Amino acid sequence: MSWQPYIDSNLIGTGKIAHAGIYGLDGGVWAISPNFPATREEVLDIVKGFSETSDLPSKGLRIGGTKFMVSRVEDTFVFSKYRVPSEENQTANNNPLKLDTIMCAKANKCIIIAGTIDTVTPASARPIVENLRDYLVSVGY
Repeated sequence: MSWQPYIDSNLIGTGKIAHAGIYGLDGGVWAISPNFPATREEVLDIVKGFSETSDLPSKGLRIGGTKFMVSRVEDTFVFSKYRVPSEENQTANNNPLKLDTIMCAKANKCIIIAGTIDTVTPASARPIVENLRDYLVSVGY
């Protein structure tokens, strides 16, 4: 199965998602948008957070070393927001992609991680991410 069209058309192509990746639950990359900096360790921390939901709100999540504050954790969805100033973000790369939110949707075999910029409302982006997740679940992923 070719995964890149899901990133290019279903996510980035909507104009609501700025950067995204689809990863296996083992942290392996299935498809990513150019320059999306999530590391394997960062993806694994997010995957772990779905089973240990109490950790993500207190620790936050990171994408490319940039910390995002987690404000919502559900069974299959995590919402986080970039927060400045943060001591950690001041010393890190300071959000080079200018992402405002990170949304993570977990399917049976993979996780979608999508970032939006500040001109896009989370309410308009979330259904895009969840609809792709629902489709992937329906076809066995």
